[in-house]
Amino acid sequence: MKFRSLSLAAAALTAALALPAALPAYAAEGVTASQAAAAVQGDENHQGLNARINAKDGVGLVFEGSDWHADHVTAPADIPNGGGTNFVLLQDSSHWSTEYGAYGTAKARIWDHGKPTEFWIKMYASVYYYPYTKASCTIFRGDPDVTGKQIDFSPYSCETTSIDHSDPWRVVFTVGHTAAQTITDKDTQSRLLNDACKGDDAENNCFYTPKSVEFITDTPKPYGNPVANPYDTRLTMEVKSEHVVETSDTVGVKFTSKLTLWKIWENSLSVNYDHTWTDSRSFSQSENADVPPHTEYWFTIAASLNRVTGDFLVRANGKVFRIENATVVLPDKDKSATIVPHEEHYAGTEQIGEAAK
Repeated sequence: MKFRSLSLAAAALTAALALPAALPAYAAEGVTASQAAAAVQGDENHQGLNARINAKDGVGLVFEGSDWHADHVTAPADIPNGGGTNFVLLQDSSHWSTEYGAYGTAKARIWDHGKPTEFWIKMYASVYYYPYTKASCTIFRGDPDVTGKQIDFSPYSCETTSIDHSDPWRVVFTVGHTAAQTITDKDTQSRLLNDACKGDDAENNCFYTPKSVEFITDTPKPYGNPVANPYDTRLTMEVKSEHVVETSDTVGVKFTSKLTLWKIWENSLSVNYDHTWTDSRSFSQSENADVPPHTEYWFTIAASLNRVTGDFLVRANGKVFRIENATVVLPDKDKSATIVPHEEHYAGTEQIGEAAK
């Protein structure tokens, strides 16, 4: 299967299926080689459904499937806001048209912030002279033709916005983000996630759409307690260090792997990031340090961190709410930390710490 990606984007995206009239019906074996060749030579010879995709900021679509033939395709980077490109759905035994109307189906994977999501759309059109017309656009979690399941709520919406009942038949679908009330108050955000994103039905009512994942280094932190040598001679001292890095709260919620919310968050990341996430990591060491006279000695540690930013979409009490730019900072499970020794003049007269045995 060949994939063509449209890094399209934000408010809405329009896919139009132009349903040509007066095309011959096909035999059960589908399109012949000669018919396929004719289909790519010109719009008037297309033996299938013509799809128009208009690009806008935010959401994108990638049409996937053996039935799709790309024609007059503009490279994603060259598609301006409001611009678009064409696709042709070649006919087979399940896609046909006559002088009375046309029928067809198509599917597309939804992309967001330049990356594929787990959500797809399935489009259906059966267009004849009025009133014998049906059209639908449905959201699936997963590939509709494999193991995907139709769902009634997701971060995305798809609807039929217009139907032309005359020749040439045309159905226009609009795809975009689900309309929601944006919540900015921190206390309300916290209550919403704590109340709605738990329990058996949480994964049907709460979604996380990651926008970015950054691999960063924490600011240096004291690593264990310092030791000090008050004497006029060097002293070998034992320096014991322990440090725990925990996950930050996100919008007021204590974010741990025990929460259903963590599972929802983690599953959304698994689509694009082959990474193991952890909510806590411990570091420890015991070193014998040669401490100069009248010197205080200690270590600092700067742990490797992951910073994930995205949006929560929550359905509660019959309403839909969005929490934008929710950020989670958590320790990287595998990357090493930066540990640095430090020395400073010590004017005290008491030894701090123990000499090495």
